[in-house]
Amino acid sequence: MHPNPGQPYSGTRRSAYLPNNAEGNEICRLLRRAFDAGLVFTVGRSNTTGRDNVVIWNDIHHKTRPAGEYVEWQMALLVVQ
Repeated sequence: MHPNPGQPYSGTRRSAYLPNNAEGNEICRLLRRAFDAGLVFTVGRSNTTGRDNVVIWNDIHHKTRPAGEYVEWQMALLVVQ
């Protein structure tokens, strides 16, 4: 839901990284379900830039850098959703 109906909003491009294995495929399936249900993004104030009326994560964050681990954390977060 847009917090300021009738006001224009802007977005950005993001890339997400998932492991190329069974866990990554399961996370991808769950992320698709969350996206289809409108749970991945919302319109609001960016914590990064402080701008209002921009597309932001909606409590389901994605791994946006190829390095590091997060499979267990992401699976737990998606199962709760």
